[in-house]
Amino acid sequence: MVRESLCYVTVGTGVGIGLIINGKCVHGVLHPEGGHVVVPRVKRDLGFKGCCPFHGDCLEGLCTNNAIKDRLGLASVEEIPKLPDSHDIWNILADYFGSFCANIFLTTSVEKIIMGGGIFNRKCLLEKTREQFVRRINGYMVHKTLADMNTFIVRPEHGDELGMIAAAYVGAHH
Repeated sequence: MVRESLCYVTVGTGVGIGLIINGKCVHGVLHPEGGHVVVPRVKRDLGFKGCCPFHGDCLEGLCTNNAIKDRLGLASVEEIPKLPDSHDIWNILADYFGSFCANIFLTTSVEKIIMGGGIFNRKCLLEKTREQFVRRINGYMVHKTLADMNTFIVRPEHGDELGMIAAAYVGAHH
């Protein structure tokens, strides 16, 4: 099925988003800067001020690999993959990403949200994000698109190669 509207989110050293609405890429004054939106803070995370040099605790300041490193006092981002799935950081991030996905959905009505980048290589994070999305929507929206979270909030079909594939496609069609 061809999707006319979707959002791709990539999370690593930053948070980037790409939006396709009605089959067209969204580009206004500049590309979408979704990583700098503010999401409700998790109470047990209020001690972390965020690491975005512009906004402190925007999504990017709370959820990137550098934010995880700084929050947990890790020596480097290379230590993040060693954190167990049971670590509370994944619940905290899922709360932020679930809120973000709910905001994206409620403002754009996308048919699919694709979560990529190095942070989402952590498999438990995707399911936790779906759960928080459902909690944030809180039954407000009932639609067949939301009937199966496993097909609504997903990982990229092409894994970490999506950026290169998309760049090649755009280059070939412009």
